[in-house]
Amino acid sequence: MEVLLTFLVLVSFSAILAQDLNRPINLIDTFLKRAKRETRKSEKACAEYGPGLQRKIFFSNYVQPGGDYQHDVALGYPKDNEIEYGLCSGVLISEDYVLTVAHCVASTRGPPSMIRAGTIDLLGEEDRVEPQDIQISKIIKHPDYDLLKKINDIALVNLAEPANFTKYVQPACLYTKAEIPVSMTATGWGRILLTDNKFSDLLLKSPVLAVNMESCNETYGRAKQQLHDSQFCGTTSTDLCYTGSGSSAFITKGNDSRATIVGLTSYGRGCGSTIPNVYTKISSYLDWIESIVWP
Repeated sequence: MEVLLTFLVLVSFSAILAQDLNRPINLIDTFLKRAKRETRKSEKACAEYGPGLQRKIFFSNYVQPGGDYQHDVALGYPKDNEIEYGLCSGVLISEDYVLTVAHCVASTRGPPSMIRAGTIDLLGEEDRVEPQDIQISKIIKHPDYDLLKKINDIALVNLAEPANFTKYVQPACLYTKAEIPVSMTATGWGRILLTDNKFSDLLLKSPVLAVNMESCNETYGRAKQQLHDSQFCGTTSTDLCYTGSGSSAFITKGNDSRATIVGLTSYGRGCGSTIPNVYTKISSYLDWIESIVWP
């Protein structure tokens, strides 16, 4: 009886094996292909940038002098024969390109004409660092940007001359995963008073906690028009005002100051609010970004 059972098991196993061998798909090759994902162009660029400077930890709502968060740039807008900075922020992602939100380059005030990099103080009083002011040669909005629906709110700014990478000016990496980290940091030049539109000359920072999309939709009351999967929500410190359009939400590794950008601030409810900000999710636009920045 035992011999018969063993024989039947062997016959069954042989039949299954024969079916597998007749399959047109090579299971081993399929597994290897799935396991070996091709490295993205943005990931290759990040590897070439290498680690950033060692971060200095300060417990303050303002970024301190000394070289932290070197990816932040301020967009400059022509006003009365001068350039006004601080209305919108951006992120340096290569020598030639800054990433920002589309509504900052398509607003009623007109498009920006300059970027300022390498300083945390737009007036130059705190860090006493000579900023890099670079003209903008071209602005590329996402082709599907919709102002009314507030989706695809992302744009690339092409610089007229390459940024000079220094202790104070460094590019950020791009976050490539679909899952949003629970905890991030936001930096940018934003409003400092609830009652008016005064913007901070000093770079602001705040912790960001990701918010469940269902909860965020309920908070904004968008039952008829849900937030898009190319967006995510996050709350910042309630003692801080809105860190500003185009400001980055990012992560860092240990004491490495090289930021990996997860999102850009698209819109929010302003100072002292517990209502989440809505961010443009960078990982949803990697193909578009890479086709322009690293063709």
